[in-house]
This record gives sequence, C-alpha cells and structure tokens, in this order.
Amino acid sequence: MKAIYYYIFYTIHKLFDREIFKCIGTTSLAKAFLIIVEVWLLMLLLRYSNSIKSILIGNRYLDIILILLIGIITLFNLIVFHQEGEWNLYYEKFEKLPTWKNKGVGLIIWISITSIVINAVAIF
Repeated sequence: MKAIYYYIFYTIHKLFDREIFKCIGTTSLAKAFLIIVEVWLLMLLLRYSNSIKSILIGNRYLDIILILLIGIITLFNLIVFHQEGEWNLYYEKFEKLPTWKNKGVGLIIWISITSIVINAVAIF
C-alpha cells in the first residue's frame, strides 16, 4: 500500500519536476497537490454518503468527522513523507522502471485524479 502511495506521489512529483517550479520546491508542491486531491476525494465520498451518514450518526457529527479525517490525512502525509531517505529509495526504484510502464501507470493515475477533480467541480 505504501509503494502505491509513493508511486502516486512520484507521478505528481514528475509533473512538478520542471524548471518553472524549481524555485518553489518540487517536493513541497507535490505534497500540497496530493493533500488537495485527497481532501477533494474525501469530500466527494462524504457528499455521496451524506444521506446514509445522516441517518446513522446525525448531521451534527458530520463536520467533526470531516475535520478529523482531514487531520488524519495530513498527519499520514507528514509521517510518510517525513522520511526523505525512504522516499529517495522509492524514487530511484521507480526511475529504473521501463518507460512504457511508467507512462501506462502514470496515465491511469492522471485519469483518476482528473475524474476526481471533474467530479468535485460538478457536484459542488
């Protein structure tokens, strides 16, 4: 599971690994982008399951649950990516993969991210 998460981060990192983004920091931008996508996905899931949750736990607890889940996502990202040495090992491993494999899996990841963004825009 961690390798999949790192690969998603690697794909986003490769997007920001351009000269124009070097002054801001490629890794920082990739982390922020990943957190934004995760929060959007979480909001979509909560939006779709809002009626079920309101029946089961009541409306007043939904905001608390959302804040807690966003905090957990942010904490998870900080814990996972705080260990730069481990990220560098994964980065080198992913760089050694064949180009066709990186492009194929990267395409799947970007289609998923694009569908999350389009769905978020359409639902709100």
